[in-house]
Amino acid sequence: SASNFIIRKEGVGDRLVIDGSGNSTFTGSVRVSNPTQSNYWLYNAAKTNGFLLGRSIGSNDAQDFFIFDTISNSARLQINSVGDITFSNQATFGGDITIYEPAGNAAIILSGGAANNETYQIAQGVTGISNGGFSIRNIAENKDVMVFQDVTGNVGIGTNSPGAKLEIATLRQPGIRLSSLDITAATNELLSGIEFYTPDISAPRVSSYINCNFTSAYGDSYLTFATSTGVGAATERMRIDSSGQILMTKSGADYNLVI
Repeated sequence: SASNFIIRKEGVGDRLVIDGSGNSTFTGSVRVSNPTQSNYWLYNAAKTNGFLLGRSIGSNDAQDFFIFDTISNSARLQINSVGDITFSNQATFGGDITIYEPAGNAAIILSGGAANNETYQIAQGVTGISNGGFSIRNIAENKDVMVFQDVTGNVGIGTNSPGAKLEIATLRQPGIRLSSLDITAATNELLSGIEFYTPDISAPRVSSYINCNFTSAYGDSYLTFATSTGVGAATERMRIDSSGQILMTKSGADYNLVI
């Protein structure tokens, strides 16, 4: 077209075309070079605002890459010379990715178009509770799936105000399952257990435990309950066998309780 501006390389073809409406088309790679800084300016029709893409914007490190907002006069994204990435307008490098929200809590939204997909938010703070802490929130159902309190360190699953180090809440049948991936049961093999540990400086140890063991290779099981005295190791005190018998040990004597 007679209204187009074209830069053409002989034997290769058009490298830059600017049509009559001002639209530009590049073919191949484009290099912008400047001894101090290089950038592209993306602006609106009135040229009153826009974004700069480039390096060494303002007084920042010449090796950094920026997406710079000319309205707020701040970098919205910055990648430094070692590959760390910072989003928003404050460079606080220290991790591979830093997200900074100057007006509130920073958040990441995970959303996709797959079937049965739900949108999740990973964010600072617990919605409606505190700016402190951390939460994983189901946006579609408008509820926190898991929260971490900032002062207590408590973890809540199904509740945003856990009253213990771990609190699990659900409308019906809350429970905890301990699973083994071993598909070949063996006699006296430990299936799963719960240990109660003390870091006491005089004798750090497992002071008590509850274990589930296999009775046979067929998967029959029994429960053992152990406690300790003084600084000694935990010793089995009671057992519930696969038939329901309760065996108790005290001072070397066994007592059977059959119900």
